[in-house]
Amino acid sequence: MKLSKEHKIEKALQKETGTRFQTEYAMLEDGNLVATNGRILVVVPVEIDDDDTNGLVSKEALVQARKGIPKEGLCRIGCDSGLHLERQGMSLKRPFQESADTFPSWKSVIPSGDATVRTVTISAKLLQDLASALASDAVTLHLQEEEGRAILVTGDNDATGVIMPLSPAK
Repeated sequence: MKLSKEHKIEKALQKETGTRFQTEYAMLEDGNLVATNGRILVVVPVEIDDDDTNGLVSKEALVQARKGIPKEGLCRIGCDSGLHLERQGMSLKRPFQESADTFPSWKSVIPSGDATVRTVTISAKLLQDLASALASDAVTLHLQEEEGRAILVTGDNDATGVIMPLSPAK
């Protein structure tokens, strides 16, 4: 499997271990690498090799695969009966394969594009800065019918702000 070094998909996995394996491992499935912590879910298209098989991929393999790779480079992890990091000269045990059968049905979670009412692109960095300024761990985005308008953002403590959408919406 080949994955862009810039995709840090392990950030979508659960930070502590011993909870549920579905939130501790990413899943390679049909050309996609999927990760969830139960609150967010990330699906990243990857390039698969002929020997790669669907199944679980550990956080350690994802982190180790990026070591020594140039910024725009591709991380390579051989995903067959084990997880092989050829560049790093290491192999890691692949989690029990049957457990992959109980990985969440991620395709049923992603809303269909047909249900989209309005698409807005915002800067994640600016939204994070705004949430910090509002002293909120969570914010609510209030989208208006009209495009190009500032988006009202409310915090969890009566604080309010706005963020401008990026142009054009992607």
